[in-house]
Amino acid sequence: MVKYMLIIEYLSKGNNFSQIATLCSCSRTTVWQVLQRIDFLNISLDEIKEMKEEELRFLLFPERIKKGNGYLIPDFKWEEFQMRKHQSSLRLCWRRYCKRALKQNLKAYSWASFVFFYGQFRKPCSDEDDP
Repeated sequence: MVKYMLIIEYLSKGNNFSQIATLCSCSRTTVWQVLQRIDFLNISLDEIKEMKEEELRFLLFPERIKKGNGYLIPDFKWEEFQMRKHQSSLRLCWRRYCKRALKQNLKAYSWASFVFFYGQFRKPCSDEDDP
């Protein structure tokens, strides 16, 4: 994954495209495209330094953002609380999740995806995951 902040930092220090491409492990064309987008958008370096990497990536290349954006992320901790409180099923929680997604103008995951993510949430953590 290209680190745009690093490219911009090296550009501000005066490195040439070949040096930046080598340091950032990307192509010279990528460095050139980043510079072209910054010039096209008229963004100052001060504004860029205040941004996070993800914000900068979306600003420079919005067409490269993953298609998964636009989905409502399920809050399984809340869903479990609701299932216990109302003695409801996972299917009913999924239906409520779909209604919330519709109200927020976001897409909802399918039933199969919802169950898969719930299984990932419920899966016990191993000791290897702990730092």
